[in-house]
Amino acid sequence: MMTDTSHQVKSVTLMGEDITESTRVARALRESTKRLQDLFDNANDLIQLFTTDLKFTFVNAAWKNTLGYTDEELGNLSFLDIIAHDHKQYTLEVLERIKSGEKIDTFDSVFITKNKKIIYVTGSVNCKIVDGVPVEFRGLFYDNTDKVRAERAQSLYLGIANLAIKIDNLDTLFREIHKLLKKYIDVNNFHVALYDEKDMQRLHFPCYIDENMPGITSFPSRFIHKGLTEYSLRKQQPVFLLEEEIKQLIDSNELDPLPRLPKIWMGVPLKVDNRIIGVIAVKSYSDTKKYRQRHLDMLDFVSGQIAFAIERKRYEAKIQNQSAKLNAIFESSQHLIWSINTNQELTSFNRNY
Repeated sequence: MMTDTSHQVKSVTLMGEDITESTRVARALRESTKRLQDLFDNANDLIQLFTTDLKFTFVNAAWKNTLGYTDEELGNLSFLDIIAHDHKQYTLEVLERIKSGEKIDTFDSVFITKNKKIIYVTGSVNCKIVDGVPVEFRGLFYDNTDKVRAERAQSLYLGIANLAIKIDNLDTLFREIHKLLKKYIDVNNFHVALYDEKDMQRLHFPCYIDENMPGITSFPSRFIHKGLTEYSLRKQQPVFLLEEEIKQLIDSNELDPLPRLPKIWMGVPLKVDNRIIGVIAVKSYSDTKKYRQRHLDMLDFVSGQIAFAIERKRYEAKIQNQSAKLNAIFESSQHLIWSINTNQELTSFNRNY
C-alpha cells in the first residue's frame, strides 16, 4: 500500500525578537536629541563643551555667529584661544578650581572673536565627572559687553570729575587725564587743543603727546588753518576718520597736506554750555582697527566732563592770578592799610603798616 506524501505539511518553527519597543526608544532618543540640539542652537547664550585639555567638542549656533568661527576651524581651536591675553591666566586658574570640584557661581571673562573684536561675557562653567575623573567642561555665557562698557564709561566720567577737584593746575590735569584714558582706551597719541582766550583765531596745544615727537608735551598757539583739529571744530561734532578718508579730504582741499597720515583719527569738540572751547583728539599711525565707533562714543561721553574740568582750572587760575595782583598792590602800597573786625580786632595789614 502506497502512501501519498505530496500533500504532507512540514512544521517550521520561527524564532525572533520583537524589536518594536527598541525601535520606538531609538526614535524617541533621536527626537529628544534633535529637540535638545534645536534648543541649544536657538538659544541666545553662548554654549560650549570642551575637554579638560580645552579642545572644543560642541558649540551652539549663537556661539559661532558671535565669535565668527566655522565648524572646520573649531577643530584647531581651543577654549584658551578665544580668551583675551590678559585674562588667560585667570581663566586657567578658575578652570582648575572647577575641575577640582569647587563650585564657581559666576565666571566672568573676555572673549576675542575671529575678527579681534572684544566681547565681555559672564556665565557659568561646570565639569562633568565620570568615575571620579574630570572629562569635560560645560560652559554657558551671555554677552555682557554693553553693560560693562556703560560701567567703564561711567567710571571714566567719575574719574575725570575727581581729577577736576583734586588737581590744582592744568598741566597736571592733562597728564592725569591721559593716564586715565589709557586705562579704558589704548591712547598713545593724544592732544588737547584750546581756543586762545584772547584771540579766537588762534589755537594752542597745552597737551600734545605724539610718538613721532617724543619729549614734546605742548605747542605754543598758532593761527587756525585746515588741520584735522580744525576740521573737527568746523564739524562741531565727533569725527572718526580713516587714512583713506583723510586723503580724500586733502584731495578736496578741505585739509592741508600732513607730514605723516595717521591710519585712524578721532576728534571730539570740548563744549561748555553749548560753547566750544577746543578739541580732544586721539590717533594711531599703525593700526586701522585700533579704535572703533564705541571708542569715539566713549570720548564723546566724557568730553563734557573734560571741558568742565578745563574751564574750572582756568577759572581757578584767574582767581589766583587776580588774588596775587591784589596782594602785590596791598603789600607795595605806600599807604597804611589794615582791616579790623566788629570787635575792633586787627585782622590784616600791609607791610607799610
